[in-house]
Amino acid sequence: VESDLLYRVAKADSLGRNPDWLPKEKWFGSEAQEWFIAKVRELQVEKKAPDPILMGRHLIELGLQPSPKFKQILDAVYEMQLDGRVVDLEGALTEVKELF
Repeated sequence: VESDLLYRVAKADSLGRNPDWLPKEKWFGSEAQEWFIAKVRELQVEKKAPDPILMGRHLIELGLQPSPKFKQILDAVYEMQLDGRVVDLEGALTEVKELF
């Protein structure tokens, strides 16, 4: 889904939920949508998600044996990357060592 389209649809939906009888100062705003589109632009992910920092080969280099757990580890660290907790490979490897 294009982030700009998602932003516009969510904003229209939010603003369209304001009943006529509700005072304007209590209307549902679009703060969440504004935050979302600002974050999308800040992360420069308008067209696609960022590539993961951590890959399976990095886990193998740590001495881990390939297994179904790789996906859990990679997914968890990727979520940390998207949340801004992991910003480079060193940080990703530190998280792996601490959590797994």
